[in-house]
Amino acid sequence: MKKKFLLLLALCTATLPAHAHNLPIFTLPDVVIYASAENVDTVINVQQVNIGAAQTVPELLRNTAGIQIQARPNAGGNEDLTVKLRGHDSRHYTVLMDGIPQSMSGVMGGGYVNWNAIPLGMVERIEIIKGAKSAAYGQSEGGVINIITKKSADAGELQLTTGNNDRRQYIFNYGVQIEALGFRVYANKSEQDAYLRNSDYDNEQTGINLNYKLSQTDSLRFNYDHQQLKRGLVIANAPGNGNYDSRYPISSGDTFANSSNTPGDGSYTKIYRNNFNVTWNSDRDNGSDSLTYWKNHEKQREHNVENGNLIFDRYNVTDKSIGLMYKGSAYLSSKHQLGYGADYKRLRYGYGWYNSGNGNSLYPSQKLDVWGIYIEDNWHMDERWLTNIGLRYDKMEGDRDAAQATNIGSMSESALSPKLNVHFKNDERTSTNFSVNRIWRAPSMAEFYWHYSGFGFAKSLLLAPEKGWGYEASIAHQFNDKLHSKATAFYQDISDYINFTHQRPFNAYNIDKAQLWGCELENTWKLDDASIIFLNYTNMHTKKEGVHANDNVGLHGELDYRPRHTLALGYQYDEGKWHARYDMTYTSSQKATLGYPATDPATYKVQEIGGYVVHNLSATYDFAKNSSVNFSLYNIFDKEYCEIYGYPMEGRVFTATFTYKF
Repeated sequence: MKKKFLLLLALCTATLPAHAHNLPIFTLPDVVIYASAENVDTVINVQQVNIGAAQTVPELLRNTAGIQIQARPNAGGNEDLTVKLRGHDSRHYTVLMDGIPQSMSGVMGGGYVNWNAIPLGMVERIEIIKGAKSAAYGQSEGGVINIITKKSADAGELQLTTGNNDRRQYIFNYGVQIEALGFRVYANKSEQDAYLRNSDYDNEQTGINLNYKLSQTDSLRFNYDHQQLKRGLVIANAPGNGNYDSRYPISSGDTFANSSNTPGDGSYTKIYRNNFNVTWNSDRDNGSDSLTYWKNHEKQREHNVENGNLIFDRYNVTDKSIGLMYKGSAYLSSKHQLGYGADYKRLRYGYGWYNSGNGNSLYPSQKLDVWGIYIEDNWHMDERWLTNIGLRYDKMEGDRDAAQATNIGSMSESALSPKLNVHFKNDERTSTNFSVNRIWRAPSMAEFYWHYSGFGFAKSLLLAPEKGWGYEASIAHQFNDKLHSKATAFYQDISDYINFTHQRPFNAYNIDKAQLWGCELENTWKLDDASIIFLNYTNMHTKKEGVHANDNVGLHGELDYRPRHTLALGYQYDEGKWHARYDMTYTSSQKATLGYPATDPATYKVQEIGGYVVHNLSATYDFAKNSSVNFSLYNIFDKEYCEIYGYPMEGRVFTATFTYKF
């Protein structure tokens, strides 16, 4: 009964993967399905979409409807805007790896999500929930991105890649299952010379996954990951500057946090990160239980050189967060399955005297305690109707983490968030979904910090949680054995939207509201047993109301970096030993505030980034069962464009990859 119910649940709630070889595909293997099947909208099979040139997870998401990527060259970065999910940046959605939060504090030079910390060679598939539909995850207006890794098995893989700008990438993983014990180890190294001035990149990562089966029903899982990531700060490079270097493209430059010093050649940041988690799983005849503890520790070295002189060489502890999460399910009957759980996380970072390099000293110290509890019911009303009803309670408390902390206030907020998701099977080929959900998000660590720090008008204003409602409707239709289409419309109305000022000191404050709405079209056409064409389109609109009169720089009526149109068209071919991928992505023009967050107020102005089209091509040949070679060409026509203003992307990029499986 349990397996039949899970299969039926997956059939009713999972949508067609955007790049699937067989139509339709509804099963979700290796996923612990709690009551709502996590309301998964899209499943990305990495082996099908990775065209060979990808260095980071965001590059695997580019062709997905509802997702916008804005990265820098040389393996991107960890900016808040790197991945947008339905118009929301990383403050507004949740990233998981095997269901475990990848939350970070997001201050003192750290990010909310370290995309470079996710081992690319270990990724098997990516599941995406769009919108605030899931009661299992709180404060996620944009949705949830869950990265599923490879499991322990008697197999290994070695991958070697070379490419432009002396790119070198080495990926190794090996797994063994010995009776009740399974383990997988991995090691990755990726490095590349500078494309933009001083922007060299060197990422080293190792880790181990252990699984032990305690009994027929219970098991333990332990994961540990270590990373050292060194990245050169981009040096502003333009004709007329005294230090202009014509060997590199014209670009804007980076700055260090809380420092007025301009980085020079040889300046860099280096992240030292250690994460671990342990999970107990138990499967019962009528349900399951899961308990996870996770812990992050990250510090960042900032090495600043100016005109050949060392300005400072300092270490900041950027993340010391911990969390505890419980999830359970209970099968009450063939019509009802309950999902329930509770989670707690403390977001914090190191504290101590912080030399800003300009004569000012800080003593930052801050923590956020976040609790959540939820319950939801999947009600299989009949053969055609499936309703998911959920309720979630969230509470946030923020305060200083040490008595001598600089300019840190206190905050305590809580709310209930109901969720309703309805699936209707119109006929054997058509299904319709409706969703209404309450939105609530407390200020993030960085918003909380910057609201109370520094000076300016925003510090005197109240900072309250965001709240509102989200609505979604979709229809999916299988026209025949070859063509599948899905259309989705969504709308979110968020009051007290938290807005950063576009000028120093970059305080955060509430504006009256923000609205985000649009539609997504996803189409997959199977030409024959070897060939597939996909076409994904996203139309996105945003609107802001109530921007403070003193916040007079930047966009007032809409959110920065939100293009109206994005489109991905692709072709996939798999026949015998040959595999080919072609895709074309289009991004329309968009507006953003040039200079944010720069140190020179004179540079602040609204700038429009023109639209662009990028073509990519990849071919793989299997020499034998266990070895293959891939050749990829990114940006075939050498298009000049940027995704973040002032940081031009690379032109035509060539990579060659050899893979050996054993």
